[in-house]
Amino acid sequence: PHPSRVGSMDRLRRILGVGQDTAYVPTVATGLLEGIARRRKCHVIFADFDHLPDGLGGLNGPVVQSKRRGTNTVHRGIFSAPLGTADIFFPTDFERLGRVWTYLTGEQATTIKHSTF
Repeated sequence: PHPSRVGSMDRLRRILGVGQDTAYVPTVATGLLEGIARRRKCHVIFADFDHLPDGLGGLNGPVVQSKRRGTNTVHRGIFSAPLGTADIFFPTDFERLGRVWTYLTGEQATTIKHSTF
């Protein structure tokens, strides 16, 4: 399959197996995979957090956190922190990201936990 096949949110939701519930879709990571797929002939290794404590609800819910005067605050919503004061961290669902890779390239992706690696 050609990398441009992931062109709509509906297609991406189907590939990732996301229903109508709240989901945070990895659009930047998908774009990165599309770019790599265009230039493949290499092995790709990704490492990131696959779980974050205190995440917002929904699939791949982020953690919204700010630090002020040495005190960390975890916010209960993306828009609850004053503009420009918080970092937003997303966990990576490597199984679903592997599905995107397989869809783009036709090659099977392998995912393993750090403890196994």
